[in-house]
Amino acid sequence: MAAKPEHLLGNLVASVDNRKFPKGFLFGVATAAYQTEGAWNEDGKGENIWDYVIHNNPTYIRNNDTADIACDSYHKYKEDVKLAADLGIQHYRFSISWSRILPRGSADLINTKGIQFYQNLVKEILAYDMIPVGTLYHWDLPQPLQEIGGWTNPEMVRYFTDYARIVFENIDGVRYWATFNEAKMVCRHGYGSGYYAPALTLDGTADYMCSYVLLKSHAAAYHMYKKDFAHLSGKISIVLDGQWCEPATSRTEDIEAAERRLHFEFGIYANPIFLGNWPKVVIDRVKFRSERENFTKSRLPEFTQEEIDTINGTFDYLGYNNYLTNYIVPWGIRKYLQWIKKTYGDVDIFIVENGVSETGTTLEDDIRIQFYADYLNAILDAIEDGVKIVAYTAWSLIDNFEWTDGYSNRFGLYHVDFNHPNRTRTPKKSVDFYRRIATTLEIPDVSEYLKPVKSTAPTLHCYVNTLSADDINTNYFPDDFMFGVATSSYQVEGGWDADGKGENIWDHITHTNPSYIKNEDNGDIACDHYHKWKEDVQLIKDLGLNHYRNLIKELKTNNIEPVVTLHHWDYPQPLQDIGGWTNVLMADYFADYARVAFQELGEDVKFWSTFNEPKQSCQNGFSKGSLAPAIKSPGIGEYMCAYTMILAHAKAWHIYDEEFRSTQDGKISIVLNSEWAEPGSNSTDDVEAAERELQFMFGLYGNAIYNGNWPQLVIDRIGFRSKGENFTLSRLPEFTEDQIEYIKGTYDYFGFNSYRSAYIWDAEEEPFGEPSYENDVRITRKQQNNTKFVFAVALGRKKTPTLGKREFQRPPILITENGLDDDGRLEDDDRIEYYTGYLSAVLDAIFLDNVNVIGYTAWSLMDNFEWTYGYSRHYGLYYVNRSSEDLERIPKKSVDFYKKRSCHSLFVKAVNTRAFPEDFVFGVATSSYQIEGAWDADGKGENVWDHIVHTNPSYVINEDNADVTCDSYHKWEVDVELLKDLGVHSYRFSLSWARILPTGFANKINEPGITYYKNLIKALKDNGIEPVVTLHHWDFPQSLQDIGGWPNPKLADHFADYARIVFRELGDGVKYWNTFNEPRATCQGGYGDGRNAPGIKSPGVGEYLCVRTVLLAHAKAYHIYDEEFRSAQNGTQKYMPPQGPMYPEEISDLYCMDFTTNNGFVSALGMIGLALNSDWDEPASNHTADIEAAERRMQFALGLYANPIFNGGWPQAVIDRVGFRSEGEGFSQSRLPVLSDEEIEYINGTYDYFGINHYASDLVRDIDEPDFDTPSYDLDVRIQKLTDPDWNETYCGRSIVPWGQRKLLKWIKDTYNNPPIVITENGLCDDGSLEDNDRIYYHTEYLSAVLDAIYEDEVNVIGYIAWSLMDNFEWSSGYSVHFGFYHVDFSDDDRPRTAKKSVDFYKNLIATRCLSDEECTKSQWRNVVSFKVRALVTFLCYKYVYVILWCGRIFFSFVGAVNTNAFPEDFLFGLATSSYQIEGGWDADGKGENVWDHIVHTKPTYIKNNDTGDVACDAYHKWEEDVELLKDMGVKAYRFSLSWSRILPTGFANKINEPGITYYKNLIKALKDNGIEPVVTLHHWDFPQPLQDIGGWPNADLADHFADYARIVFRELGDGVKYWNTFNEPKATCQSGYGDGGCAPGIKSTGIGEYLCVRTVLLAHAKAYHIYDEEFRATQNGLVAIALNSDWDEPASNHTDDIEAAERRMQFSLGLYGNPIFNGGWPQVVIDRVAFRSEGEGFNKSRLPELSDDEIEYIKGTYDYFAINHYGSDLVRDVAESDFDTPNYNLDMRIQSLGDPDWNHTFCGWSVSTVIVPWGQRKLLKWIKDTYNNPPIMITENGLCSDDSLEDDDRISFFTGYLSAVLDAIYEDDVNVIGYTAWSFMDNFEWTNGYSLRFGFYQVDFTDDDRPRTARKSVDFYKNVIATGCLSDEECTK
Repeated sequence: MAAKPEHLLGNLVASVDNRKFPKGFLFGVATAAYQTEGAWNEDGKGENIWDYVIHNNPTYIRNNDTADIACDSYHKYKEDVKLAADLGIQHYRFSISWSRILPRGSADLINTKGIQFYQNLVKEILAYDMIPVGTLYHWDLPQPLQEIGGWTNPEMVRYFTDYARIVFENIDGVRYWATFNEAKMVCRHGYGSGYYAPALTLDGTADYMCSYVLLKSHAAAYHMYKKDFAHLSGKISIVLDGQWCEPATSRTEDIEAAERRLHFEFGIYANPIFLGNWPKVVIDRVKFRSERENFTKSRLPEFTQEEIDTINGTFDYLGYNNYLTNYIVPWGIRKYLQWIKKTYGDVDIFIVENGVSETGTTLEDDIRIQFYADYLNAILDAIEDGVKIVAYTAWSLIDNFEWTDGYSNRFGLYHVDFNHPNRTRTPKKSVDFYRRIATTLEIPDVSEYLKPVKSTAPTLHCYVNTLSADDINTNYFPDDFMFGVATSSYQVEGGWDADGKGENIWDHITHTNPSYIKNEDNGDIACDHYHKWKEDVQLIKDLGLNHYRNLIKELKTNNIEPVVTLHHWDYPQPLQDIGGWTNVLMADYFADYARVAFQELGEDVKFWSTFNEPKQSCQNGFSKGSLAPAIKSPGIGEYMCAYTMILAHAKAWHIYDEEFRSTQDGKISIVLNSEWAEPGSNSTDDVEAAERELQFMFGLYGNAIYNGNWPQLVIDRIGFRSKGENFTLSRLPEFTEDQIEYIKGTYDYFGFNSYRSAYIWDAEEEPFGEPSYENDVRITRKQQNNTKFVFAVALGRKKTPTLGKREFQRPPILITENGLDDDGRLEDDDRIEYYTGYLSAVLDAIFLDNVNVIGYTAWSLMDNFEWTYGYSRHYGLYYVNRSSEDLERIPKKSVDFYKKRSCHSLFVKAVNTRAFPEDFVFGVATSSYQIEGAWDADGKGENVWDHIVHTNPSYVINEDNADVTCDSYHKWEVDVELLKDLGVHSYRFSLSWARILPTGFANKINEPGITYYKNLIKALKDNGIEPVVTLHHWDFPQSLQDIGGWPNPKLADHFADYARIVFRELGDGVKYWNTFNEPRATCQGGYGDGRNAPGIKSPGVGEYLCVRTVLLAHAKAYHIYDEEFRSAQNGTQKYMPPQGPMYPEEISDLYCMDFTTNNGFVSALGMIGLALNSDWDEPASNHTADIEAAERRMQFALGLYANPIFNGGWPQAVIDRVGFRSEGEGFSQSRLPVLSDEEIEYINGTYDYFGINHYASDLVRDIDEPDFDTPSYDLDVRIQKLTDPDWNETYCGRSIVPWGQRKLLKWIKDTYNNPPIVITENGLCDDGSLEDNDRIYYHTEYLSAVLDAIYEDEVNVIGYIAWSLMDNFEWSSGYSVHFGFYHVDFSDDDRPRTAKKSVDFYKNLIATRCLSDEECTKSQWRNVVSFKVRALVTFLCYKYVYVILWCGRIFFSFVGAVNTNAFPEDFLFGLATSSYQIEGGWDADGKGENVWDHIVHTKPTYIKNNDTGDVACDAYHKWEEDVELLKDMGVKAYRFSLSWSRILPTGFANKINEPGITYYKNLIKALKDNGIEPVVTLHHWDFPQPLQDIGGWPNADLADHFADYARIVFRELGDGVKYWNTFNEPKATCQSGYGDGGCAPGIKSTGIGEYLCVRTVLLAHAKAYHIYDEEFRATQNGLVAIALNSDWDEPASNHTDDIEAAERRMQFSLGLYGNPIFNGGWPQVVIDRVAFRSEGEGFNKSRLPELSDDEIEYIKGTYDYFAINHYGSDLVRDVAESDFDTPNYNLDMRIQSLGDPDWNHTFCGWSVSTVIVPWGQRKLLKWIKDTYNNPPIMITENGLCSDDSLEDDDRISFFTGYLSAVLDAIYEDDVNVIGYTAWSFMDNFEWTNGYSLRFGFYQVDFTDDDRPRTARKSVDFYKNVIATGCLSDEECTK
C-alpha cells in the first residue's frame, strides 16, 4: 500500500538531492475509459464516436479490433486499482465516459449505473490512499452530439458544461480534474486529418473550429467548478500534448519553423489559457493563407475580448503528455519542459502521460525500462533547470485499446491477454523497476534489469517459388542454367483469412471496392494453393524443373530450388493505414519482417528477392491508382514510394549479409521490371527520349542499387518540373550521402522481369500545372510485343550498366518472369511460339553478347488471379478450371514443350421397390427471405438478413442479396401453378415476421403482409395443396436484434405475440405449423460462430442463451395455439406416444383425431411442431470413445433442441460437458442457462410431430480435452469431424450418405419414443444445370433410405418435403449454389422459372408413390399418420395492388364556383424548379459535391428505385431549350435555384467556379432577353457536403459561410435579378434533414437538431438580407425574401382545444420560421411548449436555442415580401400530453393531424396522400395577412403530383380550384398576393421519391438520354390563364 501524500501540487519541495526526485513528488499511472473499460453498451451506456466508427467501419482499426470489451475494466476495476497500488504510486489517473453518464450526451437522461461505477472506482482508489486524478473527456464524445456537428458546433459548450456539472455533483473525492485530454488530438486528428474518430477530413477549417469550441468549453467548465464547487478544494486544468521540434539546422528559417510548429501544436491551446488569445504566429499564418485562398476572413475563428478574458487564466496547473520526438529522444522532453517554462512562466507541470509501446506480447519489456530511465533522468535534468514539475504519470497501467492501432501496440506495465475472456493481467519486468522509482524517488541502475534485446518483430508469412528444367537444349543453355516457373502468394494461394493470416491491401480493396477488379473477382480462394501446394509441387516436378519460386520443404524434397520473394505487391493493410510505402517507417517494418523470414526459412533458401517489380507497386499503387492500394498521387506518391522501397531493400540486404549469409550461404537481390525502350527514330531527341524512359522506368529503382543515387537525368528532370510547378524543393526525395553509400551494391544477382517493349519518341514540354510522372518523363510511346526484341537488346546489345565497386562486371542475371497471356485454351501454340522466341533471345544474349544470364523463370505455373484483371487473363502452363469445386489443374500443350526444354459420379444402389404409404405426404419447401424479394415493399420492415446484406455486402458470396431474389412476392400465382403441375400434396413455406409486424412488435400490423399470405394460402387450398407454414425461418426483424436478439429472453414474449396474430389472421387456412426452422442455425450460426445473420460471435455463450429463448418462444406459441386456436380451427388433440411395443396396424389408433377425406387422402387437422436439423454422426471406429463422441455430437446438435421438447430438460451429456468446461474456464456457474422446473414442464410435450431437416453425414472421432481457454461450443462437444474418402460429395462439398438418413430416423425413433416424423428438408445442391441427373440420383437414394426406415426399422415417417421448389437465395452462398427443381434465371428481371429434368422424376414419384418405373409393392400400411398435407405454393408473394380511387382519368373535379374575376394586370405568373431537381451535371465543370449527391451515391436505397439527380432533366445542358418552352408558355417569371456547390465547389468562398457563374449568367440573360423575370433562390436543400462534414446547419458557423456565398452571388449575378429567395422551405431542411432524417443529410436528431438548424438558417437569411440591403440594393434595386412552406391546419372541431391545437401547429410549422422575420423572436407558444417539454425531459434549459436581443433585432424585418409554398391541408385535433421521454418535435406540438374522408386526395410521396382542399390555400393566405401585417405575398410553389399521362385533366382541375381560391383571397379577403409560380415547369427528381412522382406541365422521358420534354394538356390551360388573366373561357371581370 502506498504512503499517503502529504500535499497538493502547491506544496512540492523543489530541491533535487543526489538525482532523487523532490520530496512529495507524485508518481502515478494512467488509464482512459474507452481504452480499458469495455462494456460498450452495458448498463445503459450510450454509443460514442469510437463505438460508432469501429462498428460501422471495422477496417478503420488495425486488425478490425474493437474496444467493446477492451480490458473489461468496467468489471475488473478493483483488480486494476490493486495493481496500481502494488506499484507504490501516489496517484491514479482515469477518465470518465461521457456516454456512460449521459447516454444521449445531453443532460436529460442520466445513467445512474454509470455514476455508481465511477463513485465505486474513486472510492476504491481512495481506499488505497491514492489520489484520484480524473479527466472529463478523453476523446470519446457521445455519437448523438457528433450528429449535430460535434466539437465544431458552439452548442457543445452548453452540453459539455451540463455534463461537467453532473460529474462534479455526483463524483466526489477527485483532487485533480482535467477537462480535456490532448486537445490537439481531438481537433487535429478528429476533425482535420481524420485519423481518429469522428474521422472528419476537413483540414484547416474544422480543426480550428474544434479548437475554438473546445477552449470555450474548457473555460466554461473551469469557471463553473470554481464558482459552484470551490468547497471541494480540488484543482482543475487541461492536459495538452506535444513533441519537441528540433530545428533541422542552425539557420534562422529552421529555428523559426521549429518554433512555429510548437505554437501550432501546443500554443494554439496553451496560449489562450495561459496568456490570452491565439499565438500571434498562428493568427498571422492562418490569416495569410486564408487571404490567398480567397477566404473573406481568416479560417481561424476570432475570439471576442470577452471570450479572451473568460478563457485566460483557466488553469491550476499544466497537464502535459509526452511520448516521442518521432524517435526515442529523451532530451526532447527536457527541452520541451524548458520551452514551456520560458513561454508560459513558472507554472506547476503535471506530466500526465509518458510511455513507450512494444508490438509483441513479451513480459521482458527491456525497452520500457530503458525508456523510463532515460526520460525520467531527462525530467530530473529539467527540474534542475528550474522547471516546476510536480508529478509524473506512466502510460499506462495495463495494455489497452490503442485507438486506430487496436491492440497491436502495448504500452502497459501489466500485460493483458486479449484472447482470454477474463482479460488476465500479468506484470511485465518494468513493474518492479517502476515500483522502485515510485517508492524511493530515485532511478535504479538499469543494468540490474536489462539483457541484450532480441527482436520482437512479428512473424510474417512469405512465399517461395523457383523452377528448373533438366536441359532444354544442351547445345545452347549451360549445364547449370536454371529453368523455373513462377507464382506469387496473393495470386495463387487463397486462404485469405485462413489460420491467422491478416488482411493485405489486395484483400482490403477487393472486399471494400469489388468493382475495382474485373468481374468483381478476388483472390480469396484464387487457385487454393494454400491447401493444394503438394499437388502443385508435383506439377513442377513433372515439368522436370530444378527451381520454383514457392514452398520450401516439399520443393527441396523434390529437388526443386526455391526462389523466395519477400514482397510481391501484397503487404499488410495495417501498414497501408499508416501511409504504406510513402511512409519511410515502412523500411524498418520491412527489415523486421525480412529478418524473421531469413531466420525461419533461410536454411533451405538460396535465392532471395526483396521486392518484385517495385515500379508497379509505386507507379500504379501510389500514382495512377490502378493497383492496390489505389492511391492517386501523381508526381509525388510514386517517388516517395520508390525512396522507401529502396531503403527497405537495402536494410534487408544488409541484415542478410551481416547476420545470415555466413551460415545460410544464399544470394539476395531485388527483381526489377522494364520494357525495352527503342527510339522511334535515329534523331537525337528520340534517342534521348528512349534513354529518359529507361532511366525513369528502370534506373529510378536500379541505379541507386547498382551505381549509387538516383539517375542524374531523373534528378534533373524532376527538379526542373518541380521548380516550374512552384515547389520549393524537388518532388524527388533526396538521398543523404550515407544512404547512397548504404544502398549502393546491395545485390548478388540481377533479377529482371520483362514482357513487352515500346517505341519511344520525344514529346513537347507540357505547361506547368499539376505534378505528373508523365510530364516528368516527357515522351510518346507505342507498345510492341516483338519476342526477340527485348532480350536481344535489353540483355546484350544495350551496354550493361557499370555496377560500382562490387566484383561483378558482368552481373549474374536471373530472368524472374516472362510469359504470355491468352484466352486460357489448352492448345496454346501461341505460348509455345512466344517461349521459343524469347528463349532464343536469351541464347543470343548469352553467347553473342556475353551476358551472364543464369536462369529463366516462366510466368506462370498455372492460371491465377491477375490483379485488376481478375481471372480474365491466363498466363499459366496449367489451366485452372474455376468452375470445378476442386480447382482442377489441367496441363496445356505448352507443358510438354517446356518440360522438354529444361465432377464425381453419384453412388447409386439398387432402387427400393416398395411403395410409400398411400397417405404419405410429398411436398416441396421454400422460405420467405430466400424467395420472396420485395424486401421493403408495402410496409415490410427490415429483418436481420436485410440488414447484414446491406451494411456488410461481402458477408454473402458475390455480394448477392435477396432484395428481389425469386420475386415470389409478385409471382406467387406462377409458383402455385408450378406446384399444381408438380402434383405435390403440400407446400412448406415460411412467413416473414417483418412483413407482418414491420417493427417486430405487435403494436403495428402490416395489412398488406397479412393479405399476401391469405391470398397465397387460399390459392394453395383451392388447388388441393396443403400449406405447411413456418413462423420463423431465420429472418426475424432487425428491430428485435437491436435489443439483443435471441439471447434476450424477452424475445420469447414478442414471438408469442407474433404467433398469436398469425394464428388469428391465417389459422383458418393452415393445419400444419412449424414454429421454427433449424433453430440450431439461428443460435449456433447467428450467435456462436457468426456465419449467419445477425453475425454475432459469442461461442460457448451466445448460442446457449439463444437456445433457451427459442425453446421458450416455441413453447409459448404451442400453448397459445393449443389453448386458444386448436379447437376453434378444427384441430386435433395432441399426439400421445404409445406405451410398450407398437405394431404397424395399431398406429392409426394412436391418434385421438378427427379425420377428413380430401381428394381421397385422409388428413388430420391442426398440428404444430418445429423443424430441427441434424447430420448423422457415425463413429469413426468401434472404439468406445468414438462411439460416445458420436452420441455426444448428436446430443449437442439435435438433442440440445429436441430433448427439452420431447423428453424434458437439457440432455445430460450437454449439462455435464458444459458444466465441466465452464468450471475449468473459471466460470462460477455453467454457461448453459438453467431451465427451472416450471420451464422444463412448460416446454416438455410441446409437439404434435417431429420435423427434421437432413442433408449430410460425418464420421466422428473423440479427441483429447482441449485447454481451458476461451468458451467454445466446439470444445464443449469435444469431437473431430471427418469424411470417409469413399463417400461421394455434392457440388457444395457435403457428403452423400443415404444410409445416414436412415440411421438418423432410427435414432430419433429410439431417443424420442417414435413420434410421427416429417422430413421437412432434404435436397442436393448443384451447379444449376437443367440436366440434373445428380438430383434424381440423390432423391432416389435418400427416399430409398426413408422406405428402409419405414418398413425395416418401423420408423413413423409420415411425410417428405424436398428442398427446394426452385433455386433461391442460399444465405451466405448467395446464388452460387442451386437446390431447386426449377431453375431461376437471376439475371433476368422477370426471374423466369424453368423445369429441370428432376421435375418429371419427382412428379412421377408423387403420382405413383414408387421410386422405380416398374410396378412397386404397394403397402397395406395405411394411415401411418394422418398428416396429409395436400401441397402448396412457394410462399412467394401476393402482387399487392395499390387501390387509388380514380373516376376515369380524373380522380376529382373542382366543384366550387370558378371565380370570374381577373388577376391584376401586374400579377406575376410563373413556373418553378430547383437546381438539384433539374440540372444534372452533378460533377460537371468543377461543381463540388452537395449533400444530395453524397447521399444518393453512398446510400442509394435512400431514394426510391435507387434514382439519383446525376442527370435529372439535364437542364445544365438544355437550358436554352427550356427558355424556349418558358417563352412559349408566356410566363412572366421563372423561379429557379442556384447550386451552391456549382458556384463554390468546397462550400467556402476561397474558390469560385467560373463555369458555374457563367452558366447562371447565361440563363439569367436568356430569360431577361425573352421578357421573363428570374426569381432566384440561393439555397434549395442542396448545400455543399464539405459544410455538412463540419456539422451542417446545426453549426452556427454556417451562417457566415452562407453570407459569403450570398455576397458572391449578389455581386456576380445581381444585375439581372430583381427577386431573391434566400432559402426554400427551411422547414424541410431542418425538420427532415436534422429531425426525422427524411431528407439529406438524413440526420435523426428530433427535438434538438431541427431547432439548432432553424436558428442558424434564420441568422444566415438575415446576414444575406443585410448584405444585399447595405451593399447591393442601391445599385441593383431588387427584393429579398425567404420561401417558407405550410399546409393549412383546420381545427378538427369547434372545441377550444382543437382550435388552439390548429393554431399551435401553424406556429410550429410556419411561425417558427416566419415570426422571427416578420414579428421578431420565436412564437410564444413555441417557446412555452419546448421549454415545458424540455423541463419534463430533465433538461436544465429549453432545447429551443435562445435568440439574444441583438439577434432578434437583427433578424426582424429582413423581408421585402412573403414567399409561401403550399400543397395540402389537414384537420388538427388536440391530444393528451405524451410521456416525458425522448425529445421530439411532434411531441412538442402535441397535436394529431387527420384527413376529412370527403376531401379529394392525390397520391404523393412525402405522405400517404396529399389532400386537395383549395379553400385551405385561401385560409392560409388570410392567416398570413392577419398574423404578419398584410405583407406582399408571392406563392412560390403550388402544384399537383400525378402519373405520367399527358392528358392531365386532374392537374387542370387542381389549378382551377387553387387559383380560384387565390382570387377569392385577393378580392374577398383583401390579401396582397402579387404572384404565383406553379410547381413545376417540368417533371423532375422529386427527392426521396426519385422520378416516381410527376408534377410537371411538361413530361420528361427519363429513359431517354436526351431527356425530351413533351407538353401536357395543362400547358395550354396555364398559357391561356397567363394570357387572359382569367380562369374561365368566358369573359371575366377585369
